[in-house]
Amino acid sequence: STQISNRVIINGKVGVPVGGVSERAVVGNVEVNFLLNEDGSLRATIFNRQTDIQFVASDNDGYTQGAGISYSVDFDTFKQLIQKIFKGEAREVEEEIKIIQSDSDYPVD
Repeated sequence: STQISNRVIINGKVGVPVGGVSERAVVGNVEVNFLLNEDGSLRATIFNRQTDIQFVASDNDGYTQGAGISYSVDFDTFKQLIQKIFKGEAREVEEEIKIIQSDSDYPVD
């Protein structure tokens, strides 16, 4: 595991020998996380993982690649989670109202 910068974290094994007598180095299980915001709650991830199911007659090493985006929130109760979700929407509505009030000649109550 290593942190390349404040926003890039790499976990995994690189250069894993595979193939017995004719060993070749391949990328092993690797996950790269890109932190998309300041607190790291929004992340983009790319990965390369060895598949769980190996076919006996296959010469393939069986790796799966993928990418995704995740968002994490800390909460203690379900009620607290709902409040955090809708608090963001309420904040956006309040900001829009402030913008409308500042652009308008007449105050909006």
